[in-house]
Amino acid sequence: MFMQLKKILSFIFAGVILFNTCGDFFLFRYRQFVAKHEMKEMIHSGCSLRGSIIVKVVSPENNTDFKWLEPGEFSYRGKMFDVVSEKISGKTHYFTCLNDRSEESLISNYTRCQTLASHMGSPDKSRHQQVLLQLLIKHALIKTQVNPYSGVSVQVVFPEPVTGRSSLHFPPFSPPPRVS
Repeated sequence: MFMQLKKILSFIFAGVILFNTCGDFFLFRYRQFVAKHEMKEMIHSGCSLRGSIIVKVVSPENNTDFKWLEPGEFSYRGKMFDVVSEKISGKTHYFTCLNDRSEESLISNYTRCQTLASHMGSPDKSRHQQVLLQLLIKHALIKTQVNPYSGVSVQVVFPEPVTGRSSLHFPPFSPPPRVS
């Protein structure tokens, strides 16, 4: 029994050390997985057509601004896109896609935090822990929601009731008296 407890405690201790040294990377990868999954669900559900744009790329295999990140996802001129559909006409590719702003901002924030942590130097480990704690709070505990219909406003107008209102306790009004 004591040996099993000792093993469990050593695994917990190793996990804490591992999380302290590279936990921000694991949090980043988890948030990236969630963002990719949400975008794929949006594309498969079909509600993504409202926010889709068409990106025209001539010879994407030779274009330095174009880079496939994974199947169905590419980067073009510094922006990330998820492909809804693709049409090829000669050397020109027309991609109907969605701009993946959530993953863009996630990568940007992670890169900025890594740059900040690398400029702090190794003697001051408390700064690295502060950056890690900030990433933990921001990316793991605070749930950000993706609004698939950003920029679309809906106006709801309630019609005026047509029937008149009358009280049950008072008789209906009679016409005013005439002056003779």
